[in-house]
Amino acid sequence: MKLTILDRLQIQNILPREGDIVSLIHIKDILEKTKITSEEAIKCELKQHDGGLVTFNPEKHIEKDVDFNVEQVIIIKAVFQKKNDEKSLHIDLLDLYQKFEKL
Repeated sequence: MKLTILDRLQIQNILPREGDIVSLIHIKDILEKTKITSEEAIKCELKQHDGGLVTFNPEKHIEKDVDFNVEQVIIIKAVFQKKNDEKSLHIDLLDLYQKFEKL
């Protein structure tokens, strides 16, 4: 799956940090697969501002092909389903949500 810098940041942001051991192993692997390297951060001018806001230059288009296994896709889809059920799915996540719904 081709993921942009924004996609990868969003995945990192929405994943739970608590759960059972098996889920946490998969989540840790997802975090590793979607991490932003220092080279990518420099290239896309990634910056963290006071208050935690993260920005980057969207004109510096970087995509990474990321392969998720079935369990990882299930975890990510479950996060989106929970947000949808709670009616807390933010519009900024819609494109990413739709990418995973196609799987």
